[in-house]
Amino acid sequence: MFAEIFIMIYCGIFNYHLQVVALQVIWAIGLSIGGIVVLQFLPYKILLAIGLLIVAGHNLLDSISVEHPF
Repeated sequence: MFAEIFIMIYCGIFNYHLQVVALQVIWAIGLSIGGIVVLQFLPYKILLAIGLLIVAGHNLLDSISVEHPF
């Protein structure tokens, strides 16, 4: 995750005075792996409930739209 900040901002775009740092793919992968590390220690019943909640509830977020992200 440090590599994305250092390489993309300081070596890629050459803009050292950014107001917003867009943390993208590498951060999403890193946070997902961190989530998996936590989830591996949960009991199977809780994992099943979380999985069913994700599968059954993912369409509930379709109606949310961001008009002005920054």
